[in-house]
Amino acid sequence: MVVIAGAVGTAGAAVLAGRGAARAGAGLVRVCVPDGVFPAVGALCLELMAHPLGESGTSWLDAAGVAALRQIHLPVADAAVIGPGLGRAPATQAALLELLTSLTVPTVVDADALNLAAAARFDWRSCPAPLVLTPHPAEMARLAGLSTAEVQADRAGLAARFAADHRVTLVLKGAETVVAAPDGRLHVDRHQTVALATGGTGDVLSGVCGAMLAAGLDGFDAAVAAVTIHAEAGCLVEAERGRAGAVAGDVVEMLPTAQERLRRALERRARG
Repeated sequence: MVVIAGAVGTAGAAVLAGRGAARAGAGLVRVCVPDGVFPAVGALCLELMAHPLGESGTSWLDAAGVAALRQIHLPVADAAVIGPGLGRAPATQAALLELLTSLTVPTVVDADALNLAAAARFDWRSCPAPLVLTPHPAEMARLAGLSTAEVQADRAGLAARFAADHRVTLVLKGAETVVAAPDGRLHVDRHQTVALATGGTGDVLSGVCGAMLAAGLDGFDAAVAAVTIHAEAGCLVEAERGRAGAVAGDVVEMLPTAQERLRRALERRARG
């Protein structure tokens, strides 16, 4: 799978998304970042395949980067993640919109990619590939043209309507994360852990969701699996390290344990 992310000041988001995907079982993960942040990201991606995008020294996604993604990286991918730490440069917005309308693999859209698309009033129905959008409440407010308070007042209803109207799978993050499919399926995750209330954990979730898409799950099942595994990892971090001081990297490292716990629980249920 391919992670398209990172900019100056937010390059760590690309690493967290890539590591989240790898720890969730994606196998081979390409982390594609602007050329200007490639040295920093490459140094942190020992188990991942880091690739520079765009013109030499550029610090944002540009047209040359989109061309490389289309010609080199996406043709060999099973899924993609776009957005963590991508930044909001005007050139990035134009490149992103061009990329979204030509996607060929199931894709998770997160963070700055959501904000840029919302600012451009992008029509999600114009994307030819299945999409999973993963906004937090403020990002959801921008997508829907509402206030954050209005989003929080009707989380499940809004998620269901948006998913159906725009033909996407929607993951509305927060306490009791809501997953809504365009066909009406709805799931509310009941995990609650403060370990996920820290910067970068959303980037990890996008990577986990990308890994589930790469494994062949449809958007809704991939999102439900990712949210459950991610939340379980957060609970394990809280149980081991306490209720303060957890960082996103701690959640990444708990992903294999969380998956194995859930897998064994499902096996026990099947036998019973």
